[in-house]
Amino acid sequence: MPRGSFSRAAAILVIGVLVGPPICHSQVLVDDLTPWWLWADSWRGEFSYIEETKAAHYVDQSSYVKGALVLDKREVKGCTVEWVGEQPNRATLVEHGEGRMNEQTEVANIRGSTSSSARGVFPLSPQSGLSFSMENRGYKIYLTAANDATVSGTFHVDAAVDASGVHQETRRNDADDEVVEFADTAYKSIPESVGVLDDSLIEKHGGGDLSYRHELHWVLQPRHDIDRWAVEYTDFLELQRKTFIDRQQSIIDDFDCDGENSGKVYCRAARMALENVDRRVARLTDDCRRILGKLLNNECPGFARGMRATGRAWQYEHAVCTSPAMTCDVIHRSAFDYFDSGPTGDFVVTYRRFPNYMTCLYTFDEFEEIATMGSTDWFSQALGQ
Repeated sequence: MPRGSFSRAAAILVIGVLVGPPICHSQVLVDDLTPWWLWADSWRGEFSYIEETKAAHYVDQSSYVKGALVLDKREVKGCTVEWVGEQPNRATLVEHGEGRMNEQTEVANIRGSTSSSARGVFPLSPQSGLSFSMENRGYKIYLTAANDATVSGTFHVDAAVDASGVHQETRRNDADDEVVEFADTAYKSIPESVGVLDDSLIEKHGGGDLSYRHELHWVLQPRHDIDRWAVEYTDFLELQRKTFIDRQQSIIDDFDCDGENSGKVYCRAARMALENVDRRVARLTDDCRRILGKLLNNECPGFARGMRATGRAWQYEHAVCTSPAMTCDVIHRSAFDYFDSGPTGDFVVTYRRFPNYMTCLYTFDEFEEIATMGSTDWFSQALGQ
């Protein structure tokens, strides 16, 4: 039966084992695989839960729970990311239990049996979900029934007592909704390779006449949306250039640049400035989409380790734990760090300064695409502010 759920069978021994969370390491939190696990927009999959308790000639109890999971609401706290369902997930419970008693005392013979069953679909708690913690170097899957979740249940008892020539029998059958208190949590170390989360937590106890088995299994597939992240980066860049846009747009509006003054030098300059910034933002966005794909697919092993040796180490770590868009920001700034000074620096010389982890991310042509915008302080200069 689900741990803590209803049971009307005869008394049953419940054995609980605490599975502790992973130990927190005092090392740098992010690594090359971190983007794959933290940047998932959502997770989809399923889980199954089995619990069996058996005591020979006394009790035989089993439960089976299964459900599909859609975890599409993401929340970031430090370097821990949690996903829960935007809409409540649901699960199916099938439970059956039997209890028996046959005891001869000095004054009476007691015989009896009970049986219970439950079956139905119930909602999971809105807090059910998945979290990845770089602080603890592990992930947790947490599943629990919603408050007051119920399924249809039945109960049957058949008992007899013979004492001093007196025979008494009791029979009863009930059918009613039963509250489900299913809850289970599993802690696991973060996988050392990317892919589907396909794992189990298994507990077995007992011996002789008593045995207990509990198994929680889950299969979850992450969904990554690089195009959406690129849009977020575009929004970020446009927010950075808002003052410049407003200034150029005010020239166009105030001087009737769409009317009789359209050919004036200041009107042409304002329109050209806006067009140039649009092109620059589009170019940076395209580059962001490209480098996020490389990081997500771990095509540049050692990149995180390389960033740790730079002055932007803490920025990179914070960005990876926050969002892909912020990661593009830090990497672009890092690329421009290699210029001696302003945008007139030699691109070839600058590119030759790139360490290996950066040349993996950029070929010279790819670097030149953004370098021609020219800037070391690229927000204020490359965006035209």
